[in-house]
Amino acid sequence: MPPATPAPRTASSPLEHSGLADPCDLPKPSNLPELPDHSDLVGFSELTESPRHLGLPDEQVTALALAARTGTPTTVEAFVRAVYPDVRRFVTHLAGPHAAEDLTQETFVRVLLALPRFAGRSSARTWLLSIARRVVIDRFRSAARRPLLADLADWQSAAERHQPLGLPGREDGVALADLLSRVPRERREAFVLTQLAGVPYGEAAELIGCPIGTVRSRVARARSQLIASLTA
Repeated sequence: MPPATPAPRTASSPLEHSGLADPCDLPKPSNLPELPDHSDLVGFSELTESPRHLGLPDEQVTALALAARTGTPTTVEAFVRAVYPDVRRFVTHLAGPHAAEDLTQETFVRVLLALPRFAGRSSARTWLLSIARRVVIDRFRSAARRPLLADLADWQSAAERHQPLGLPGREDGVALADLLSRVPRERREAFVLTQLAGVPYGEAAELIGCPIGTVRSRVARARSQLIASLTA
């Protein structure tokens, strides 16, 4: 009598079913659209004047996340490719470029494991960045360091490498990373979320856990401090 054929194993999550169970299997930057190491630094006037909305519109990102809940390789890959730049920029601003790749990979491991529970009640981008924020906080807590404090030397070197040629005052100007590192932690987080990651104020307030008025106040004070630093 031939031996019984084992029952096929059912995937327990999109991460497992997609074949991306190992963090090293996640798509690497070389397979994605080119991504600058430090939030694609721009002229300082642009930094202090308007939010920078990155990537696809929130509605498309949420639709991709909902589709990826099935765990099929094509939907998971489409979702990861669409949001990878946002996550990489975000963790770079919070933790510095030296830890960005590792933190990005850890974020996507958690995101793919949590996808079956995502119901689309909030935008997928905000949900995603809340997970990335928790990854950064957990990493710094485990290392007995405060969150959001990056190594200044790494910030400065990354900023200098990517500062645009021809920017007025380039040789003696202050790097973007150096400017942000001087902003108090709470103000910097609010500024990065709303002005660089493009998260709406209301969603940023939910993510941080404070009233929307507090977020607006922190952003305004961060902007004033940055402008003061530029004009000093």
